[in-house]
Parts: sequence; C-alpha cells; structure tokens
Amino acid sequence: MNVKNLNSNDAFCILPWVQLHIATNGDINACCVSSKAFGNVKTNRLADVWYGEEMNEFRDKMLKNIKDERCAYCHSIEASGGRSLKQNMNRYYTGHYLSISPGDTGGERLKVNPPTKIDIRFSNVCNFRCRSCYHGASSRWFEEAVKLGETVGDKAIIRAIDSLEEFYAELEGFVDHVDEIYFAGGEPLIMDEHYKILRILENKRHFHVLLRYNTNFSTYKYREHNVYEMWSKFKIVFVAASLDGSGERGEFLRKEQKWEDVLANRELMRKICPYVCFSVSVTVSAFNIFHVPDFHKELVSLSFVAIELFYVENILQTPDCYSCQILPLEFKMKIKEKFEEHIEWISSYMRTDPKKKHSELLISQYIQQFKNCITYLFAVDRSDLIPVFVSRTNKIDEMREERASEVFPELEFMFKNVE
Repeated sequence: MNVKNLNSNDAFCILPWVQLHIATNGDINACCVSSKAFGNVKTNRLADVWYGEEMNEFRDKMLKNIKDERCAYCHSIEASGGRSLKQNMNRYYTGHYLSISPGDTGGERLKVNPPTKIDIRFSNVCNFRCRSCYHGASSRWFEEAVKLGETVGDKAIIRAIDSLEEFYAELEGFVDHVDEIYFAGGEPLIMDEHYKILRILENKRHFHVLLRYNTNFSTYKYREHNVYEMWSKFKIVFVAASLDGSGERGEFLRKEQKWEDVLANRELMRKICPYVCFSVSVTVSAFNIFHVPDFHKELVSLSFVAIELFYVENILQTPDCYSCQILPLEFKMKIKEKFEEHIEWISSYMRTDPKKKHSELLISQYIQQFKNCITYLFAVDRSDLIPVFVSRTNKIDEMREERASEVFPELEFMFKNVE
C-alpha cells in the first residue's frame, strides 16, 4: 500500500493509529465523536484494547475504504459539506506518523505503534451548563437533565476510572511514547486528574510534550494549582477557548460564564505565559450562527485572538433541534449574505495585516471553514424541527428564568410562528 493512496480513501482516519481516547464513562473509542467502544478501562487493560483484534479489524476496514458505523458522525458532516474531525486530523497527522510494515496475512498493513497522542476525559466534572451540552459531558447539567428525563447516570458526576492509581501505573507505560496530550471535559482545568498528568510529565521532565486544551476559559486556578504557571514550563501549549458569543449572548449559551472574567483571564495569560498558542473555538448552532461574523470581528478588534485563530469548524450536530439547518430558507439567505461579506472582510484584513504576513494559501484555507458553514447550512432543510427547537428552548428558559428570544431577537419569529 502506498500512503499517498490514503488521500483518496473516504473511510480512512489517522486517529485509530495515533490516539488513545477514553470517554467520561471509561469507554475506549476511536475518537471523541465515534460510537461503539472497543472496551472499557474499568474492565480492560489499555494495551489489550489498543493492540486487540477488534481495533485492528476496524483499522483494516479503513485501509480497504470500508466505512464503519462508528464513524457516522464525521461521514454525516462531510456529506453535508462541512469539514469533519476526521479530515482535520488526517491533515494534521497522516504524513507525520504513518509507517507501513507487512501484515500477518502477507499483505501490506499499517504498523500499530504505541499511541503518540492521549485524549482522556476523566470525568464530566464541569462548572457550566452550556445550552448545547448534556449531562454526559457536564455534571452541572444533572438537575436539569433529571427534569427533562435525559440523565445518563444516577449521579451528577460520572467518572471514567474506578482505580486511578492502577490506571496511572498502566498509563506510565504509554507516556514515554507520547508527544501530545489533549485535555477536554467536562472542564479539564477543574479536574484533579488533569493536574496529576501534568505532574507525571514534570517528574519525567517531559516538557517537550505538546499540551492541547479545549476549555471554557472560566478559570486558571484550581486548589493549589495555577495552570498558567504550569504551562510556562512546557515548550508548546495550545489552548482553544470554547466561546460562542460575547456578553449576554455568550453568557446565555454557556450558562455560568461571566464575560468579564473571560476577558480578564485572557489578559493575565498574556502576562504569565505569553507563548501559549491561544485560539477560539465556536460551536455553531441555530442560536449563534447569525452573530458569528460579529463575534469574530469583535474579538479581533479587542486583540483577544489573532484573526486566523478563530475557528468555526465545530458545527453542532446534537441535539439536532439546535442545528443551524433548522432555520427557514429566508433566514438562511440573510446568514449567507452576512457570511459572504465577512469572508471579504477576512480576506482584506489578512492581506493588509501590518502585524503579520499571511500567504494566499493560508487565507484560502482559513476562509474555507466559513464557506463550509454556508454549505452545511443549505445542505438539508430541517425546518420541521423548529417546533422541537421552540419547545426545548422554552422548557430550559423556564427552568433558568431566561428568555431566548430577548437575547437573540432575530429568532423571535420562530417562537411567534409556533406559538
């Protein structure tokens, strides 16, 4: 097999060869959006799953360009014109990590090495109740999930691992091969386990390991830890702040967020660990898609984030009633016009940016994600879900004593039409 052939393989994803992913319930999956686990850390050893027959069969299917049901999430996004996690990871990792060796059957096979990337969601511990989230990813969602009949367990906190000390001992065997660790949640910056992993790396003097985060950016202190000071010891740290809007809109979508704290945390980060690569990752939904261009311009004008480090690749899929595809055609046309104007603004800004020279290739690649949003928006008409959107929004509004149509007045017509 020629590695170059993988570029035309619609089923192939690099992650099962390079990343060990553990979900908040302990399931060992191909990635964070994959369904159907290969095992669980509460009953299986990591090595047994990683090198096991089931995972190897899954890898072999990919090499044969056979799509697996586990990957339906990415395939659905790609079919709708969006850019999937699979596509992004292939772009980032394929050329760097793949090596080929003969398989047992005499055919060619990709060699399975120890994972070089670790993504462990130790628990659902979180201090936010984001509208687009659920109990499985946030402990703060538990009480509302009970009222909605949507709990995924009988307790607020869901933990992936029963015996942490045994797990850490097993993980030690993998850490020496790792060059990247991804932390997400829940909210990783308020998890004891996150700081334990950093201490393991410190003790081994593995400061070369790339640390990558997805955080709600609400805090930098936890117990005796100051994560900004800890990050300053590592050579490369990428932090993606999950922010969906500023001010009232951001605080509505990410309940418990205080926008003033977000701004203050960013300013302090510049002082303590200025070399951290900071970006903003937006979850694009029916709520905020109209304001995404405004949000981007605002953050750039505040020097909060570099223009090319504001990402809209995370297009919301679930709950499906929050998808931007539910919006009626007339409103979609307004969004399209706004995005096209914004793309022109991005192109002009990046071409004339006095602080940084951007290549034409970078500009083209960057604006593609905004074009993908437009494509995805029009790919399917799901306006039949508007009543579901209104019903669910009203239920949560009542529980939180909020009113979505006041925060997002451009969506008021949907509530009036249903009511």
